[in-house]
Amino acid sequence: MKGFILKRTLQAVIISLLISFITFSMIFLAHDPAMLLAGPEARRDDIEIVRKAYRLDDPVVIQYGRWLWKAMHGDFGKSFYSKEDTMELVAQRLPYTLLLATTALALCLSFSIPLGILAAIKKNSVVDNLATVIAVLGQAMPLFWLGIMLSIIFGVQLGWLPISGSGTIWHLILPAICLGYYISPVIMRMTRSGMLDVLKMDYIRTARSKGLPRRRVLIKHALRNALIPIITLVAVQFGFLMGGSVITETVFSWPGVGRLAVDSIVNADFPVVQAIVLILSMIFVAANLAADLINALVDPRIRYE
Repeated sequence: MKGFILKRTLQAVIISLLISFITFSMIFLAHDPAMLLAGPEARRDDIEIVRKAYRLDDPVVIQYGRWLWKAMHGDFGKSFYSKEDTMELVAQRLPYTLLLATTALALCLSFSIPLGILAAIKKNSVVDNLATVIAVLGQAMPLFWLGIMLSIIFGVQLGWLPISGSGTIWHLILPAICLGYYISPVIMRMTRSGMLDVLKMDYIRTARSKGLPRRRVLIKHALRNALIPIITLVAVQFGFLMGGSVITETVFSWPGVGRLAVDSIVNADFPVVQAIVLILSMIFVAANLAADLINALVDPRIRYE
């Protein structure tokens, strides 16, 4: 198990370094950072002064090493737009995005996994067909359109829930439902297909022939083995929730890092964009690493392989 953990951790570190270099390169691909710092009306001499003051004339590798060292200590510099500390700006918004993503994921799992299990047990029944319809609708609807429809129906016409802001727990419901329903189809279909494959196995027939209760066979034997690909998928979807919250936060004016990213891109505030991209990427890598370790605990064959 120690070798498996070490191998997966080393892979995560390599991926993280690659992501950090790509993130660092964003500002150079977009524009000359010295010109961005000096301003659009700066003269060439002023730009060169800024370049030397910020040591932007050093080789790219040295600049990357300096930036990475500071980023590892939570220092992403100052915002080009507001002149505030970049990490403070992101830290103020990140809890809102984490709250939205975890709530959406909890709603998704509480809906999609039971429905997927039920659809597998009652294959080709009305329940199975209904689950398929729900999955197709969820995958066909654009995320922004779903958010607008939820706002119009439950916020404007019925007046049940607020459609913007984050003042109360009620403000969380519509964006969480929107984001959670959007990823539900893929998890529901994975649960259904996984359960169908497991229910055909010999050990399931053996467990049933021994007279074990049906609920115990389904939960302890079938679901436990069907969960292995689902755990990995959930980790990937959590990363999508963190990144995909950009649209949802914009539609519902939710004050998370997604909305901050949109504003920063519009204002060419690259230090903030860099910090958001790197932090969200690290969360995604950490979620996948956690999924690998959980799968290894659930199924010993994975770590032995």
